[in-house]
Amino acid sequence: MKQFFVFLSAFLMFLTLVAPASAARNRLSIRNNGANSKNSINLSKHQSKTVKQTTSTTNTSSVVISSNTGLNTIKGNTGGSSSIKSGSVSSLVSILNIGGSNQYTESLCCDDDCNGGGDQCTPKAGWADEIFEANQGTLKNGDPITDPQRINPDSILGDTNDWYSLGKNGSVEFGFKHAVLDTVGNDIKVFEVTNDRGSYPEEKAQVEVSADGSNWFVIGEVTNNDGGDGIGGVDISVSGLSEVNYIRITDTTDYSLHSDDADGYDLRAIYAELVACE
Repeated sequence: MKQFFVFLSAFLMFLTLVAPASAARNRLSIRNNGANSKNSINLSKHQSKTVKQTTSTTNTSSVVISSNTGLNTIKGNTGGSSSIKSGSVSSLVSILNIGGSNQYTESLCCDDDCNGGGDQCTPKAGWADEIFEANQGTLKNGDPITDPQRINPDSILGDTNDWYSLGKNGSVEFGFKHAVLDTVGNDIKVFEVTNDRGSYPEEKAQVEVSADGSNWFVIGEVTNNDGGDGIGGVDISVSGLSEVNYIRITDTTDYSLHSDDADGYDLRAIYAELVACE
């Protein structure tokens, strides 16, 4: 019996003033291991941020106020009572002392997400670049899918010309390096590969999204005939979420339309219109 030992140790440090990234991004899985194999995953994550600032301020204010309504005198007084009625006088002084202040801001870039080498982080479109779980189905007749070009889910990460056959009732779960954001209209594009698309029977797949990898929401269905080129679009807002970390594609093909060697929806790539940079 062969034993496979898988050890994964990740050291992650994010220098940021906001709360650390969602723990959902720490989801780990072991795939393609042999029967009765022994596996272990060790994750060590450390996050720290220390900012020290010192301010010293000395203020000295000196105010001298002198008010005069004019030089008033009385002359020729012969002993009677005399008085002078002078106009009112007032003085107003305002003193505003402002001490030193400290402000710290930090804008982080993620790999090539920086604009022109600066420190501004700008969300942008991107291709799925992680596979969290793949459960390939079978041919319509129950036989396994054996074509080497159709069985490797990692081959469809990014923008490629390869494809992965979901198989009957099969599914694959994708992720992006950063969260996919909800925008106006369709946020996610699903690319499918079919030869003789116009005449080949319909293949279908259900699209689900999740923010935490546990709670899933169905946001639509795609087919090999979408748009005439097999590119189907779905909208995150259907789920009620503003951003998602996981996308799951599950085969829902009606196999009564297909021959016994049909292998379901053939997935080529997943594309997001707007991906967060942090």
